[in-house]
Parts: sequence; structure tokens; C-alpha cells
Amino acid sequence: MADDEEARLEFRSYPDNAWYSVRIMIEGDYADILRIKYSNFPDDNDSIFRAAEFKDEDHFKDFASRFRPISSQLQDSECSQVVQGLLVCASHHFNADDIRFYDAVVEEVDHCEHSFANGEEECLCTFILSWLHGPVAGYITAERLEQICRVQHRDEIDTVVASFLSKVKAKLKTGSCRSNRQVTTGVAHNYHGQPPIMKISHNLSFSHHLKQETKFTKWFLSDTLSSKWAIGRPCEKKGQDIDFGGVKNYLIFVDNIEKDLTHTEIMEFIKKKVSITSQAFLFPSLSSDICTRGCILLDTQSHFEKLCNFLNNPDHIIVSLSGRPWVMTETMKVNDSLRASILSLSLLSQKRKGNNGSRDELKVVYSGSVEYRLAKHLSNLYKDLSDQQKRLQKRLIVEEGKIWQHYNRKLRIKS
Repeated sequence: MADDEEARLEFRSYPDNAWYSVRIMIEGDYADILRIKYSNFPDDNDSIFRAAEFKDEDHFKDFASRFRPISSQLQDSECSQVVQGLLVCASHHFNADDIRFYDAVVEEVDHCEHSFANGEEECLCTFILSWLHGPVAGYITAERLEQICRVQHRDEIDTVVASFLSKVKAKLKTGSCRSNRQVTTGVAHNYHGQPPIMKISHNLSFSHHLKQETKFTKWFLSDTLSSKWAIGRPCEKKGQDIDFGGVKNYLIFVDNIEKDLTHTEIMEFIKKKVSITSQAFLFPSLSSDICTRGCILLDTQSHFEKLCNFLNNPDHIIVSLSGRPWVMTETMKVNDSLRASILSLSLLSQKRKGNNGSRDELKVVYSGSVEYRLAKHLSNLYKDLSDQQKRLQKRLIVEEGKIWQHYNRKLRIKS
């Protein structure tokens, strides 16, 4: 087994979506088998992929995107290179002996003056990351520089990977992709018939040196929408897709909904105005809240795009009878398991709200009317308030990160 220094690539594993340093080799009489060897893992953890077992072009593209040059650990003097919007690979601590690496986007940087002790520079800045994969995907956390690695973007694909991909592409083109095994996301299982199950520890993943374990604060995606999703154009996103895998359904989140509105009224309104079937539920709200949030679930991409276009149309606004405007805040792709959870919440929502029968509690007001101008003004006020709350929450994360840094420095001094 080769040492980490021999690894040329990193590979995003299918079982846990984490990045690992790997070596790769071509096998088989027709050079149509690719073996992935995880650095410092036993051979029985190897992943084996056969060109004949890829189902379609989507699986081929997904597999190809999982290879890249090994990310490099950022040094304290390089913190200025970490800027807002940068894609990074960062470590997540499951426990002291289990550290894995996942992609994240830098949301914000809180710069602090570096310390210099014994001639060594130490970065004291705090980096706000929005995680794209892993157990905290969709959360924002405050991290230290030593947990962040620079993603190395490839100019050209590795020759061994390219050779295997050419075999896969040839199989797909000739229609000879016949699989005798179950294929998950276009990936053949290993010789044991199961995806590789890896027990990961901090010295078995990347060869990066991590100075210390850092605590983090979770902030759920629905509270961070404005930094990731564009408002005003049909379903256009800022930043990167959130990968849930097996996407078959779509969610649209709507804020500033009247508290006495029911899920049935929302679904009937959408059916009447857009001619599509949807499922809706309303989030629980406090008695002190003046409004609530809702979620609309759609089964097809065409229905999803149609409703996005309707909600984002600048020529009209959806309002309640009292004039409260809907504010579309977030869209999300969901897989079957998440859909099941949403439907469970939907049932609770229906029991809570009940069904008051068919009523016209919502209406559309059009550009140029007095009602539209009022609704637009109220919508802007709500968005301003929401943005201010998000800034305050980010500030809270930064301050909590500083407290943990100070606490960890004290522990190091005592030890």
C-alpha cells in the first residue's frame, strides 16, 4: 500500500460524499475496470468500477466530477486568499479520531490581526462556511483556517481516469452497458457486492496537518437563503447546487403568510391560478409572530419551474385579503427520504390547521394598481427585516467562533 505522498488525486466517495486521497489503476483484460485505492486504508476498502456497469450519461458525468487534484492545506500567511464565494474543502470532526473532508463555500470572513509567537504566525481570523456535502450540508458554521484546504482546479484530467472514462463513454455510445449487478448512482459495487464501508480516522483521510479540533455552531439553510438564492428571476440560484441525490421532488419556501391560512387554501389557490397539483404545509409559529412560513412540494421539474415563474413574476404579487404579500425565499431539490419527512410534517400541519373548506383567502394584485404598490412596499420591508436578521445571526456565529478560539487557546496554554 502506498503512502499518502504517492497519492495524486482525491476522490469524493459515494457512501459518505467525503473526499479522500487515492491512487487509481486500470485492470481487466480490456482495461475497462478502474480500482480506487484509498491512501492508508486496507485493500478490502478499495472501490472497483466497471465500464459496462454505468447506466447513462448522467451517471458518467457524476462519476467524472468526483476526481480532482489533492487539495492543499492553507497556511496562516495565506488567509487573505480565502475570500467570500470561494469553494474550499474543509474538515468536519465527528469525534477526535474521525475527521472527514467536505466541500463548502465561504460565506464571510471576519479578519483579525494575526499573532506572532516564537517567530511563528498564527491566523486568528474566523471563516463562515456554508457546507455543500456531509452531515452538516445546508448548515453554516464558523471555522478556523487550519480546517480549510484550497481546492486545486484541474487544467486537464488525469490520464488514468481519462483512459477509463473513454471506455465508459464508448460503452454508452454503443449501447453495450449491461449490468449484472445493482448500480447506485452509476457506480458498480466492489467485489464483495457492497459499496465500500470505511472506518475513517484523522490519519487516514487527507495528509493535511490539523492543529486542533474546533467547535462549530450550526445554522440551518432556511435561515441563510438570501446569500444562496436569487430573488426576482425564475428559480435562479447564486452559488452551487445542494446535492441530495436521487432528486425527484422540489420544494418552494414562502414567507410572510397569514397565520390563519390553511394548507388546503394554498393548494386550491395554486391549482386555480397555475393549473398544477401541489402539496403544502405551514410551519408552526409562536403566538407573538405576526405571520408564518409555508412550504410547497412539487413532483415534477416542469411544475416546479411553472410555479417559480408564477411566484417570481414581477408583474404581479400574491397577497392575502388583508394585503399581506407572499415572499418566496428558498427553493430546494429533495430526495425520497426527505420527501417522506416533509409529508409527515404536512400531515401534522393539516391536523393543526384543519380544513375550513374552500375560501378565496388569497388573490393576485397586478402592476400599476394601488394594491400592487402597497404590496411591493410591504414586501420590501419584510425582505429588509429578514436580511437584517440574517446579518445578526452571522454576527452571532462570528462572535461564538471567537469565544471558542479564545477558549481553545487557553486550553493549549494550560496543557
